[in-house]
Amino acid sequence: MQKISVVIPVYNEAGLIEKLVKSYYKCIVKKIPKFEFIIAEDGSTDGTKNILLKLQREVPFKLISW
Repeated sequence: MQKISVVIPVYNEAGLIEKLVKSYYKCIVKKIPKFEFIIAEDGSTDGTKNILLKLQREVPFKLISW
């Protein structure tokens, strides 16, 4: 089975990013083997990156940030 990748681009999503990431993980990532979960954060100025960095302790995903 090939690896499946889901990439979510985000920018200034501090108000909803935690709920979104946890939902994707629970509903999709946990259920599919060989799944790669990537979040691409594009220089948010509202604290989105900090939330994602803290969230990585709970939810396994790869963070790409500029």
